[in-house]
Amino acid sequence: MLKEKNLKNIHYFVSSKLSYEELWEVIFDYVNKKYDIDKFENIFISGDGAPGIKNYTNCFPNAKFVLDPFHYIRKHLNVIFKDNIDLRNIADSYIRNDLISDFKFLVQSQIEKYPNDKNNITYHMNYIINNLDGIKNQHDKVIKFIVLWKDMLIKLLLDILLLLL
Repeated sequence: MLKEKNLKNIHYFVSSKLSYEELWEVIFDYVNKKYDIDKFENIFISGDGAPGIKNYTNCFPNAKFVLDPFHYIRKHLNVIFKDNIDLRNIADSYIRNDLISDFKFLVQSQIEKYPNDKNNITYHMNYIINNLDGIKNQHDKVIKFIVLWKDMLIKLLLDILLLLL
């Protein structure tokens, strides 16, 4: 799991009037003016996995989505596995090693153990499955390299709050 980082010079983009596509265009213009995007080999978009967050591909076609570890672990795996760290770690290993049927089997055992939570557990399982690439990208070799050599490299990581009313 990635260590928690404190971002500097955070710029939030919020709109109740713009579509997701329009908001991403605003974000692209801001980022490109500030950083000259053409100089970057890698761009990572970090977020909670909501469709609007993942709708960046028109403006940042080569970017990789990274699911925020907080949402992955605390908001989803912990809900499914009731804060059982051993089961959570087994599930995480299944996910990262593309053993999705084993992950689903483990989740099914939780549903059998907690039948009243079936809908909630199923929701969180589907959320994780819909964000597999973003979970795997948490351990992208470039991200690991950037973390190791953060003082020598420039990292562009957008953590965007989208609030559409």
